[in-house]
Amino acid sequence: MRFLLVLLVVVSGLLGGRVAGATDRSRPALVSSSPSPDSALVHLTAAQVYSPAMQGLDVRWRYQPGQPPGWARPATSDLGWLLTDPNFLVGQEPSGWRGTGCFRLRFTLDSALLGQALGLAMLQQGASEIYLDGQLLGSFGTVGTSAQTTRGLEPRYLLLPFLLRTTEPHLLAVRYARFGAWPPPHGGFSLHVAPAVRLQAERVRVMRLRSLHLVNLTGTGVLALLHFFLFLFYRPRRANLYFSLYAGMLTATSLLVYFRATEMDVALLMGLQLGFEVATLLNTILLLAFLYSVCEGYLPWRWLALVLGLRAVQVGLWLWHPASQAQEWPRQPLLLAIFVLPWVDMLRVLGRALWRRQSGIGLVTLGVLSTILVQVFATYDVFHLWPPGSSLAHALTMQFGFLLLPVCMSVYLARDFAATRRHLEVQLRQVEQLSAQTLAQETERRELVSAQNERLETTVQARTKEISRQNHTLATQRDEITAQADLLRALDQEKT
Repeated sequence: MRFLLVLLVVVSGLLGGRVAGATDRSRPALVSSSPSPDSALVHLTAAQVYSPAMQGLDVRWRYQPGQPPGWARPATSDLGWLLTDPNFLVGQEPSGWRGTGCFRLRFTLDSALLGQALGLAMLQQGASEIYLDGQLLGSFGTVGTSAQTTRGLEPRYLLLPFLLRTTEPHLLAVRYARFGAWPPPHGGFSLHVAPAVRLQAERVRVMRLRSLHLVNLTGTGVLALLHFFLFLFYRPRRANLYFSLYAGMLTATSLLVYFRATEMDVALLMGLQLGFEVATLLNTILLLAFLYSVCEGYLPWRWLALVLGLRAVQVGLWLWHPASQAQEWPRQPLLLAIFVLPWVDMLRVLGRALWRRQSGIGLVTLGVLSTILVQVFATYDVFHLWPPGSSLAHALTMQFGFLLLPVCMSVYLARDFAATRRHLEVQLRQVEQLSAQTLAQETERRELVSAQNERLETTVQARTKEISRQNHTLATQRDEITAQADLLRALDQEKT
């Protein structure tokens, strides 16, 4: 048991430290804002555009806060504008930023790219309008002047196709708006150029990968209904109720994750993220309740209320300062401790059950350990095992890894149900044997009583006949005596 606690503490330290390093490495290097006439120009090469990594427009752009006149026209001079990286972080906005700004970049391209259908892939959590050579290329969301009039959009599955006929410098102008700090950490935008057909195929591939969330959703939903009906038919086994509630909450969580992975509206994404945080909180409590129910036979209501309160504080802190857990753990070790504490208690409870050699509990332990490993190696990718972007192997690992725990719990309950059924069958056979034995004894007793009754009846009949015969003899003698008496009485009268 101590080994499990030490192991979890070490993993927690790795989780906090490695995620901190991953967060730092994911931040782009910001370039100081300073005017320079030889910047804000990039050359698109066929080799980079057709490469798997695409060509990123990750150079310094000309920038002006607000909406300066003629910001999208090629004839407008922007030499007095500042140079900055548009992919800035929340809290590190460029000078003068008040929620909106205009960015301009000129680019040239290889002759091999002329007449080719290219596409712009944009990463953002705000709203933008994109102009190419003074013509509106497209927009994502609604660009406004305040948080109330701006509707952010995360264009995960959208692209802007374009086609150019000349290699001379072209102007790409972006009006960008973002108010608020959510979702962190990136507050700006980034653009990449690639063949339009490949970008479209990549988006279709990502959508198919995101649809794998339905595997977990369907599996947990079926298990939740199955064990809820089992509880309705046999209410004394309350572990089925706790598991059905846990599996049902997992279904809701999977649904939220699916919508969060496919939705593009930023405001709706924040609501989905809040729902995910609350669902994760309830998942932890219900899993603890199930483990205590099957391993200890009771529910520690005060401890569960304490864990619920701590996780509620964690959700409250997220509402106050929205950020991912992985980003906050290095700065707030207490949040990491709150996250790890329930899992430590789960391992403690399972360790006690294993020490007692509780039948079948190894299955549940396997499921809990698999969930912890999936979180460490896949969800937060502590050891950076997965390449950037979405991959089929990573998606399958996530889905089937998280599905393993409810499946193990369901198999454990099925084995427990089968063991209970076998025990009841043994008891039923014993009852049948006792019933047959009792019936045989009752039959023997009845036969004995019947025989005794027959013998008694025979004896009574014989005695009755004997008494009748004796009565008849006595009556005959009485009649003879009476006749002699009458004869003597008559003789006496004659003599008199």
